[in-house]
Amino acid sequence: MSRFRVRLGTMMVDGKQILTEQQAVIAASAAVTQDALTDNGGGTADGTVAAQAAPTAPTNSTGEGTHDDTIADGLTVAAFVADNGGGTADGTVAAQAAPDTIVDNSGLDATHDDTIAATAAIVALTDNSGGSGTHDDTVAAITPAAAITDNSGGVDPANDTIAVIDNLATVCQISTLFNVAAAAAAADQLDIAAAVGAETMANLVQPSHPRNIVLTPTDAAAGAPVLGGTVTVVGTAPDGSAASEVLTIAESTAVTGSVIFATVTSITLTTVTGNGAGDTLDAAWGVKLGVPVIAGSTGLSIKRLVVDGTAEAAAATDTTNNSFTATTAPNGAHDYEVWFTVSSPAITAAKAAIAQLAAKQNTTSTAVGVLKQNQSDVTQKVIELVTREGVTAQNVSDLAQKNIELVTLAGVAQNNLKECTDKIASLITDMGVQNQNDADLAEKVIELITLAGTAQNNLKEITTELAKVKTDNAAQKTTLDAVVAMLKVHGLIASA
Repeated sequence: MSRFRVRLGTMMVDGKQILTEQQAVIAASAAVTQDALTDNGGGTADGTVAAQAAPTAPTNSTGEGTHDDTIADGLTVAAFVADNGGGTADGTVAAQAAPDTIVDNSGLDATHDDTIAATAAIVALTDNSGGSGTHDDTVAAITPAAAITDNSGGVDPANDTIAVIDNLATVCQISTLFNVAAAAAAADQLDIAAAVGAETMANLVQPSHPRNIVLTPTDAAAGAPVLGGTVTVVGTAPDGSAASEVLTIAESTAVTGSVIFATVTSITLTTVTGNGAGDTLDAAWGVKLGVPVIAGSTGLSIKRLVVDGTAEAAAATDTTNNSFTATTAPNGAHDYEVWFTVSSPAITAAKAAIAQLAAKQNTTSTAVGVLKQNQSDVTQKVIELVTREGVTAQNVSDLAQKNIELVTLAGVAQNNLKECTDKIASLITDMGVQNQNDADLAEKVIELITLAGTAQNNLKEITTELAKVKTDNAAQKTTLDAVVAMLKVHGLIASA
């Protein structure tokens, strides 16, 4: 039995110190030893209470973003505000209104109205062959005018015809030939016995009046070989133009020329065959008399011939070479007065020229009319094109305006994109900070869970110890009850 080491209040019974029951119980209870709970920091169920330090409170580290048991400052994202109209990177989104749709107003008013004026296709110019002179969007055909005809009226040239001018086609002239010489030698006789060609007659004699030439060959052999060849006569015509004639000679037959010579410059035996001893060639002026006409004149007609005051008919007329042969042959004394007409080449050419000019005038007049019509149509087309050009210029202006609007909108959009990019960068930074904060909070949760585990273990330790205490208390009570009973038996304590 445990000894009492405490001083207890006593009571006296029959001269003995008697402990009360309460005092005895207290004394016995004090004698029971209790083990103190200590902190071993192990966190295991070993009868100890592990250390449980308070977790560090997360504070604001102002955004370093490092793991330092702090919550970094989460920057507040600035709200996208309304239109500031500045187009600069200032944290705002500028207004971006949609451009007006370009529509077709068909007005051709050439005003800036955000519309594209209608431009219908130009009507193609076609050939209507009408020459009507009206504006019909066609190019009239330009066809040659009908040939000008001869109406034989001779009075009204206003009907696109040439009046008959045959009465002007001939010229009536009177020419008097005085003392026309008789036929005579034109040159010295040419000995052609040994001629080989290119022999020229000498001592040419010029005619007193324009006339033809006569060649007389002499074939002395009067048989084989037969004399033959050609002779070329060169000189001038009555009008002064150049004239020439080639005559063919044969045997002893005289050859009469047709060309009228006013002068002769050469008589040449150009070729010769069958010539021999005694063969000669003579040249003399003939009896065909030329009349003074313009070169190229044709159609000589002798209207009256008077010889020495007596009218007579011409024996022959050469209309090609403009000469005549009088019935009375020239003898150097006769005078010939000739009335004649001839077709003048100048008048004939003038008539042809007038016809051509009239035809050209007719064609030109028609062409001018057609050209005027075409010019009217082309002018109208030019007006249409100019109008279209104006419309096109207006449309270009409208499109340019739209382009300016689109460029402006693109600038605003680009600015807004920069603002959004800046905001996204800010959000990404905030997300990084938030991720760091999440890591710090997760670490704190882990610490709290660890502390909670330690606390739970400590609670288990305490519960175990309390159970032991309870068991000890029950055993002590039993012991105390036994002690009290013994004390009662020995009379050391009084009944309560």
